[in-house]
Order: sequence, then C-alpha cells, then structure tokens
Amino acid sequence: MQIRHINLFLGILVIALLIFHCSSQQDTVALYQQKETSFDSRIRTLQSQKTQAEQTLKQLTASALTLKPWMDSRMQFDDPEKGLVKFLDFLAPKLLKDVNSTIAMNHQRSFEKTPIPLQKTGFQINFNFSYPHEAESFLNALLLQHDYPLRVNSANFNKGTDRRANGTISLDLLLPASLLTLTQNDLEEMGVL
Repeated sequence: MQIRHINLFLGILVIALLIFHCSSQQDTVALYQQKETSFDSRIRTLQSQKTQAEQTLKQLTASALTLKPWMDSRMQFDDPEKGLVKFLDFLAPKLLKDVNSTIAMNHQRSFEKTPIPLQKTGFQINFNFSYPHEAESFLNALLLQHDYPLRVNSANFNKGTDRRANGTISLDLLLPASLLTLTQNDLEEMGVL
C-alpha cells in the first residue's frame, strides 16, 4: 500500500509539474506573441517612415537637380583676366577714339572681401572733347553699360586749350574672382584662410 501511495503522490506531483510547466509555457508563448505583435507594429512604423524618407529624398534630389543648373549659371565666373581683356576690347575701338583719350591702368590687382570675392583693377582715363555731347555720349557708353561692373572713384573736367575741354575719370573694374585665380596670399588677405 505504501508503494501505491508513493506512486499516487508522485503521479500527482508529475501532473502538477506538467500543469505548472504548461501554464508557464502558455505565459511565455503569450509574452512572445505580444512582443511579436509589438515588433510587427514597430516594423510597419519604421517601414512607413523609411518610405516617407525615400519620398522626401527623391523630392529633395529633384529640387537639388533643378537648383544646380541655376546655381551653376550664377556661379560660373570667367577668369578675371579674360574679363579685363574683354573690357579693354570694349573700350578700345570706337569709344576711346571719339574723345581722343588715353588709359592708364593700375597694374597691381587687389581683391575685395565680399560674399563673392571681387578682383579690382584701377583705371584712369584721360580724354578731351570739343562739345559736351561728345563727353556725354562717351560717359554714357562707359558708365551705363551692363556688362562690366564699374565703380567711379573721381571725375574732373577742366577747360583746355583750342576750345577743347579735358576730363579725367578714375574708376575700378570689379570682376567676380573665381577661386582658381585667387592665390593663398589673396585668400589670407581676404581673411578666408
């Protein structure tokens, strides 16, 4: 009889352990299912955020691609030396001979620190004229053109000889300087380095 009681007791103990084990397994399974559901919702949220980020990236890339040609067209500067030669070509033929003029150029270039660095070249133009309309047409052609940015530093007009008047105008040609033309010394002077 005692063996029977021991077997019965062991049987009840095994059944209790099985029930406890099944219960803990169910709790573990429920916990894992809950975590899986949580991870699934997190994955869906991250996938939607990724999709939105990809769409935003495509829109920004498209915007950047449309902006790049515009920026390139604004930022492509000729070499200032080419601009200087073009300016001299602009002055030379008809503009200067109408008023019998001479040009003196400051050979030392300098740079102005602005958002777009400017190469400054100084000129002094001496001219003489018989009639005011000659001087007026010369100055209008020189100062009212839109191709070459000029800054007038001074202008003097005097009565000359032989019914002629003399004029002197000092001005600076301000050309955008591409970074290729700037030396390290120039960049240090401007405070960039």
